[in-house]
Amino acid sequence: MKLTLSFFLLAALAVGQLPQDQDRTSSLFNGRFWLKLSQDQRKSYVLGMLDQFVLSENAELVAVRKIFDGAKKVTDASTFDKISLIAMEATKASLPDMSGRNVALLPSSIDQFYSNPENRIVPIVEALRFSVRKGQGEDPTQLTKEIADRVAHWRQPGSGLN
Repeated sequence: MKLTLSFFLLAALAVGQLPQDQDRTSSLFNGRFWLKLSQDQRKSYVLGMLDQFVLSENAELVAVRKIFDGAKKVTDASTFDKISLIAMEATKASLPDMSGRNVALLPSSIDQFYSNPENRIVPIVEALRFSVRKGQGEDPTQLTKEIADRVAHWRQPGSGLN
């Protein structure tokens, strides 16, 4: 009995010591995974992420509308206006603005993001957002700083792949 218990304890410790999945950072697919995909798979992956953003955005909009309906019933007009302003500002950043953007260019933009080996720890969803922001003409210096901050975040112990 002790031998069996010892075996299970050693097996559990050995499993705990296995290297982390290099293709994931905190269970999110990262740049190492991205670079293993074919060009067609990369396009499909991006389209799938964008579809998921839209679905999430629609669910958030339904919830926000319900909150607005309830808030309008229990507050005065000026308080409701303040709540509306805060809520609209908070929901602006959730979906990347793809108006006028060529979605077909996103995979190559993500390729460029992951061409820096340091960035490969960053989850693909974040690389997509940085790529969209770059395409929108955001300040490259600011984006570079934010990317470095995210790389540092993901390298911290307990945040995923270290």
